[in-house]
Amino acid sequence: MNKQRYIIGADGGGSKTAMILAHEDGSEAARLTAGASNPTDLGIENSASFLTETASRLCAENNIAPEQVSAIFLGIAGGSHEGFRALTNRKLRALFPQAITEVSHDAVNIFYAAFPDEDGTAVICGTGCSCFVKKGNRLHRIGGYSIFDVSGNGYEIGKRAISHALACGDGRAEPDALYRLVREQTGEEMLDALPRLLLASKTEIARYAPLVFEAERQGSEAAAGILRENIARIAEYINCAGRRFFDAPFPTAIAGGIFRDTRAMELLLPMLTCACRVSVLTREPVFGAVEKARRLLTNG
Repeated sequence: MNKQRYIIGADGGGSKTAMILAHEDGSEAARLTAGASNPTDLGIENSASFLTETASRLCAENNIAPEQVSAIFLGIAGGSHEGFRALTNRKLRALFPQAITEVSHDAVNIFYAAFPDEDGTAVICGTGCSCFVKKGNRLHRIGGYSIFDVSGNGYEIGKRAISHALACGDGRAEPDALYRLVREQTGEEMLDALPRLLLASKTEIARYAPLVFEAERQGSEAAAGILRENIARIAEYINCAGRRFFDAPFPTAIAGGIFRDTRAMELLLPMLTCACRVSVLTREPVFGAVEKARRLLTNG
């Protein structure tokens, strides 16, 4: 029987959850992609159970006994909630009795994927958007407070695109490239699509965000305004983070679907007033979760 020891790292959000089973040196052994795990959307109990069951399935599918797992780190969007962390840790420890476990926000994954040994800032711009400053072992959150701080993310950009298309459809706005692209993606007249769109998930609405970048390239002033407003919120987060470093240079890693389009960075850089080195994360955030799990073995 395989007696090797393993670690587990997970990156979970509003769209999907990536989970990796790795050897203790951090090298990947197997992985699993599952559904959304954000406790803000699913509820604390449902999210904690889903994550524990996913970790159990990952091991079972690879013939790994729970006792062979020595460390688990789950970096989950919405993972700052004390009750969620406590419940998930309890469930993990009950199933993996030999494992050191830790649950936190998915920003931790970005830190450990981008600059594991430095202080800096991580910005997540996916379905949602938030910013975290890491100084030593402490995290300071900036923005991303669900319905109270909604801009700067794919969901909001997609929602604004649909709103504009509806306004064009009823005559409040002049049809333009953004309207045509949204109308094409819905596959039907906007009013006919409305009942379906009202029931759509945040992930489904966020799929309209790339259309805004394309519409701006085609000359849509409405698309340009949507992008400026949302990128300005991200710049606000980073500029606020800069005050934590007292004007000294610091690294900033950005992860998430918005910055897959290079236009996002072109808009962001002129808006920054702090001395930060900004880069788009090129590694999958889940590898940062694996690195954090590895360091739990040495209290790092």
